[in-house]
Amino acid sequence: MSIKFTAKAQESLNNAKEAAERLGHNYVGTEHLLLGLIAAKDSVASRALSNHGLREAEVEQRMAEMLSPSEDEKGSNLLEPVDYTPRAKRVIERSAIEANSLGAGYIGTEHLLLALLREQNHVAGQILASFSVDANRIVEELMSLLGEDKPAGGFGSFGVPFNNFGGGPIQPQQPKKVKRGSQTPVLDQFSRDFTQLAEE
Repeated sequence: MSIKFTAKAQESLNNAKEAAERLGHNYVGTEHLLLGLIAAKDSVASRALSNHGLREAEVEQRMAEMLSPSEDEKGSNLLEPVDYTPRAKRVIERSAIEANSLGAGYIGTEHLLLALLREQNHVAGQILASFSVDANRIVEELMSLLGEDKPAGGFGSFGVPFNNFGGGPIQPQQPKKVKRGSQTPVLDQFSRDFTQLAEE
């Protein structure tokens, strides 16, 4: 059974790609997903993030300060191809698990945000930390908006708490390469080949 994205969730993913292009990045990372969620006005995630003082222009400015544009060998900005990084793909994959754990038949912006808040050591988390945002408070607010008593899956899901943004230097995440001539390019983007991983 496949879970579809709501119109607002799809809008947030489109916003993320547009933000990456605008900032001169040739990848869509967790930071772009965060910006895309904020930009999807009147969505559950956008309301939750704006309630914690996050504004699209300020977050984009912080991203511009923290990350430099992608450049090729000649130094010109690369705008193609724009692809999701492995972490961003994992957030999108986990959003389906969040939706399922809440009994939703769709992936909304709230599920994308919950999955993003669970991810560890990522640029979006460092941006949130730079604004002194408490992930647990956002989760509580999301659960309240959704009529839930506690976080989806508690702290046990994925073995990752919501409040660990991690630290260390910021490194842009590089997109996963999709094999040329693949019969399933979309599946390749959002999945892992466990047979290949076992061999490696």
